[in-house]
Amino acid sequence: MMMKTRHRGDAVAMVASWALLAAAFHPINAWPLAWIAPLPWMIRHMDPRVAGDPRSGRIWMLGEFLIVASTLAWLRTLAPPLIFLVPLLGMPTAWLTGRWLDIGRARGVAPWFLYPTVVTSCAVLRDLLIGLSWANPGYTQASIASLMRLAAIGRVHLISWLMLSLAAAVSYAFVRRRDREHQSRARRGVYASLICLGVGLAVGTLWRPEVDLAGPLAVAVQPNVPQAERLREGPGRQAVVQAGILERFLDPAPDLLVLPETCFPGVREPSERTLEYILDRPSAFSRTGDTVVHFRDSVLRGPGQVTVLGVTVGKAIVKGDVEAEARDEDHDGYLSENVAWVLNGGVPTTHDVRYGKRILCPFGEYVPWPAGFPGKETVTRWIAEVGGYVPDLEPGTAMGLFNVRSPGGERRGALSICFEAIFPRFFRESVVAGADFVVNISNDAWFFDSEELDLMDVATQFRAVECSRTVIRVSNSGISTIFGPDGRRLAVVEDGAGARKEVAGGFAERLPISREITPFVRFGDWPWAILGGLALLLCIRRR
Repeated sequence: MMMKTRHRGDAVAMVASWALLAAAFHPINAWPLAWIAPLPWMIRHMDPRVAGDPRSGRIWMLGEFLIVASTLAWLRTLAPPLIFLVPLLGMPTAWLTGRWLDIGRARGVAPWFLYPTVVTSCAVLRDLLIGLSWANPGYTQASIASLMRLAAIGRVHLISWLMLSLAAAVSYAFVRRRDREHQSRARRGVYASLICLGVGLAVGTLWRPEVDLAGPLAVAVQPNVPQAERLREGPGRQAVVQAGILERFLDPAPDLLVLPETCFPGVREPSERTLEYILDRPSAFSRTGDTVVHFRDSVLRGPGQVTVLGVTVGKAIVKGDVEAEARDEDHDGYLSENVAWVLNGGVPTTHDVRYGKRILCPFGEYVPWPAGFPGKETVTRWIAEVGGYVPDLEPGTAMGLFNVRSPGGERRGALSICFEAIFPRFFRESVVAGADFVVNISNDAWFFDSEELDLMDVATQFRAVECSRTVIRVSNSGISTIFGPDGRRLAVVEDGAGARKEVAGGFAERLPISREITPFVRFGDWPWAILGGLALLLCIRRR
């Protein structure tokens, strides 16, 4: 009975902590709560009366499930059961976190170092494997510029580390407040955490990347065509809206136009339905009097002008290719990729600047279970009934780089698509390859005007800071924006009332260029691997 009561108390403390953290995110957005959110669970976990139970840390699995599920619940997806399926992908690293904390606590590792280091190291590992990073506590601090800029050193995880370190030190001081033997150690932990936080704030305040304003003049178009309409009527209506918005931003002549993900009809190769054919085809919803709008009217056609657009590309399966046929979930005879395609002067360019999305969205673009796995057919059929399609896209294999003119000379852009905005390693890889800015195209209309759009917006802001590169993100329904190398918002699509979601519009803005190499770009996640290794060594050797 005592053991059950103890575990019930652990679960209650964990639920309280993650409820506070969930409130720090959108839609409540009470960001100060993120600083105190860890306290209930940490105080419980450090309590010497329950410290002998090696299973209490595994309650962390419950916490991670709840925070991911709560953020998904606010996204208003077309597929509500994903709220419960997606968090299961992170349970292996959640179990590792809890078990590691149990061992470190039993070995007497300093709490102000143990808790933030273990949690952060496991979060980095989870990011590398599957993503699921949108519930990271550091994201809640985006409005504090001096903290946010620390992402250039250690990603969003450095901010989380500082927050968790202070919370752990305060929790330990509270638990040991009546124990004179440990009071001195507790005070030292609080002082060390405050010093780390102070140094971090100073560094974030002083850091400013060098910026050249002579980048390309970029135009973004946000058509805001509802997903139900896109599925029912195809992209013809979207082409008309895009062409109408673009007309307002052609003077002065832009260098770069960015259109959303899957904004053009799907292309199948080899066949007559190539992108060149679609560009010259009139839209089915285009006739207004004597005017006919072609798909080519929604791209830039001047010499040297570059357009980035989204389209799915299907490649025919060679007859007899058993492996490819097994991957063809919708049995249409094609394997399809989600592509960002670059046009120069209104003409499709060669394959090296046609980028296939490398990280697919689980359950939205593929079902993350191997063929024959129990329940896969049921989940696939259910998604088809709800979403109107079978998720069977193929991942791309290489980065996408393209060149565009600018007053300061030719600049190099990198391509990414939608969900990839939460994977910093792709942005870092692009910068190492010479990218001056990054383009992310998306279609967030699946999520209506929900908080998914805000979460992706914040993630994009951190990607810009981490790599000290301008990021332009363009979505069908919002939030379409530009973040400069220091994380400042430079432009955004919004209506007269300031609404940025489910509104149609565009903007024209010159992209600032920074060539600075941040510590994250230089060293990647190796500092976290070293820090995690040190924590592991202390857990093994400490007596």
